[in-house]
Amino acid sequence: MEVAVSLETIAKQIQDLTKNVSTYLQNNGHPQPSLSVNGPADFPRDSPEVAEARGKLIEQTQLLRDLLMGPSDYIRHITNSYVDVACIHWITHFNIAKHVPLDQPISYADLASAANVPLSQLRQVLRYASTIHLFTEPTPGHVAHTSVSRLLRDSPPVIDYVGHCVEFSATIVAKMVEATEKFQGSQEPNETAFNLAFDTPLPMFGWMGQHPEVAQRFKRLMVGMTKSEKYSPRYLGECYDWSALESGKVVDIGGSSGHCSIVIAKQAPKLKLIVQDLPHVVAANKDSLPEELRQQISFMPHDFFAPQPVEDADVYLFSQIFHDWSDKYCVKILQNVIPVMKKGAKIVIRDQVVPPPGSLEKWVEKEMRMVDIFMMTNFNAKERELSDWEKLFAEADPRLRIAKMVKPPTSVFTIMEIELREDGNSAALATNGVNGSH
Repeated sequence: MEVAVSLETIAKQIQDLTKNVSTYLQNNGHPQPSLSVNGPADFPRDSPEVAEARGKLIEQTQLLRDLLMGPSDYIRHITNSYVDVACIHWITHFNIAKHVPLDQPISYADLASAANVPLSQLRQVLRYASTIHLFTEPTPGHVAHTSVSRLLRDSPPVIDYVGHCVEFSATIVAKMVEATEKFQGSQEPNETAFNLAFDTPLPMFGWMGQHPEVAQRFKRLMVGMTKSEKYSPRYLGECYDWSALESGKVVDIGGSSGHCSIVIAKQAPKLKLIVQDLPHVVAANKDSLPEELRQQISFMPHDFFAPQPVEDADVYLFSQIFHDWSDKYCVKILQNVIPVMKKGAKIVIRDQVVPPPGSLEKWVEKEMRMVDIFMMTNFNAKERELSDWEKLFAEADPRLRIAKMVKPPTSVFTIMEIELREDGNSAALATNGVNGSH
């Protein structure tokens, strides 16, 4: 039940938080946020305290707006958000941002001619888009960039992200109702909203293999995400004691390009690491390792739905693997590793552990649960809460237990260490290190 808070209380919190954030920007030489074309492309991320204040400020300003709209206007507002997506799709499809100069406005007529689109439709779309800060109309009949629309012209990572969302993900989530009616909670990766949206019997990654342009954009998108603090693999190296393994062996299962193994190798130079993935993935990545790491890291073709061939590893690592698969298949993946685990060997998982509802700011929780919807519609998979993980491990083998958990404050991922209990007792989660912060 929502607790009633007065508008004055919310406004006071906004005022105090705004002062804190603004003072920090001034004292540290950062520009103030701006929607002008030369405004900063992102908010500074160099202070955990300011990041927390920023998060609370976003939460409170959104709450104030939602309360002032009232329930009826608010539900119309969120229901009509599909128009935002449609207009962004139109703008990116016709490369409108590329035809708008950065240093001066352009008339609608000249822009329509340059982009080869109907003048009337251009005006309609951009005047709507300007209400969500995509472009502005500084003088009647002329269009100019904002700091937001500029990204659609000059930021390849943003262009890839937007393209993937409006051309791919939006098409898929639109089929959620049909997928539920047709497949009735299936756990199969080829009985999803994705399959209905693209009229294919193939799972998503199999389909991408036949559509290289989409696959390449998705790969660029994933690589770009690893460069952000939220998705950076560096915390995997920093938040787990790899050096304690000394000259041991780590198997990076489904490790793709080896980006996680590279981070670990630099942290623990005596370790030997084996990156396993499908043959075509291994072939595409095995020669791209830094020269200085080629004696430490090797590649091995392997399908994680087949029995694990490496029997002497100290750690079997899964980074962002399980959220792509339903419980049925996650159990199979785990059960292919358990038989070869020597005494003392561990499974380390880097994935999301979704916190209980209401424990984060709503806009942060919304982003996390949006990814959960993507997993459901693309793969019949999900982002898991702690109870989901515990249930999964128990189903794979009652001896599996979570020994440690570490959640870096600025990362979306939790690092879990899973051990295989010799006594066969599925004991409760150990308290040492659980939900700890690094």
